[in-house]
Amino acid sequence: LMPTRIVLAAIADLRLYLLILLMGVGAVTLVGAVLIGEKLTRPIIALEDAAHRIQQGDLDARVEAGGSHEIAALGATFNTMAKGLAQSRSQIERQLRELAAINRIGTAVSGTLLLNEVLDQALDATLLGLGVEAGEIFLLDEEQAEVVLARHRGLAPEVFLEIHRFKLGEGFPGRVALSGE
Repeated sequence: LMPTRIVLAAIADLRLYLLILLMGVGAVTLVGAVLIGEKLTRPIIALEDAAHRIQQGDLDARVEAGGSHEIAALGATFNTMAKGLAQSRSQIERQLRELAAINRIGTAVSGTLLLNEVLDQALDATLLGLGVEAGEIFLLDEEQAEVVLARHRGLAPEVFLEIHRFKLGEGFPGRVALSGE
């Protein structure tokens, strides 16, 4: 028979090897869990940061739609939402400018009975509301079947000396007057 001490020493060595093996497996598992956790949380943290930027008014905030399928789908949906919010804000701002221009035109019309003053104020308000630098107002002369330049802004006056009348259906102003669009 083998002495007890030799058997116990072998068992102790085996326990030590098992303990070292378990500690190694545990360390590898822990490192793997940390790496996987970071890979999963990085896109979520980026999404949270972008959501915070949108909350602060930065509607251009976007995220990279990466990671697992579900996370990538969430990122893509977030980007679509952010784009929609930016478009909505732009549309609301444009409508606000248009309403302000209509209000200024209404104020101009109610403030005077002189046609040229009304046309000047209406043209100025329209240019401001649309955010453009130049514009014209043509009036319809039904007897002559033409439109006649009444007011203009933004271009040198000599530009209008050559052509200030258009027959209905001719030139851009004549076509607009004829179609009503």
